[in-house]
Amino acid sequence: MRHVRIRYLVYISVAIAAALGLRFAMLDSVAPGGPHYLEALSFSGAMLVATGWIVTNEVSIRNLRKQHTITLISDFLIRKERIEDKKLIKTKLPKLALITSIAGLDYGDDNNDLLQAIDRELNFYEFIAVGLKNGDLDGRISYDIVRGLLVGFITQVHPYIDYWRVKDPETWEHAVQLADKWKLKRSS
Repeated sequence: MRHVRIRYLVYISVAIAAALGLRFAMLDSVAPGGPHYLEALSFSGAMLVATGWIVTNEVSIRNLRKQHTITLISDFLIRKERIEDKKLIKTKLPKLALITSIAGLDYGDDNNDLLQAIDRELNFYEFIAVGLKNGDLDGRISYDIVRGLLVGFITQVHPYIDYWRVKDPETWEHAVQLADKWKLKRSS
């Protein structure tokens, strides 16, 4: 559990209140027909309902996170602009070729179509990395779908990333960290 969310505190509070309430209610109602037996039974029922709500809520959140992840990644992968960007990148930077193989490429040229396409691709990977870091995206699905693309692309354009990170160390910081993490995970 990397992120303590407010809902977890609510769950813990409900559990503590339920346990304390049941304990106090059961003190006088050991046997059926005791003075607080019905209250203890009602409280136990309320505990079961609260537990059901918590479990249902967590399952819904997990399923929603998975669906959001799939939608986000699939929308990006089939978006027309991204497909055109990938065609341009593959034309000038074939698979496994490093960006340094392109002679005379000025990394600071804001009007270069290739660099703009690379920027958009890196920005998407940064978005994915931040979403994973914050727990807003499903890690397993992202790893299975995006890992090869992200790690390969970051490796290809790392000199370009380094160029911009000298000016601002936070540029694509999370995408690079995620690529490094996934490289280690894959090799172990």
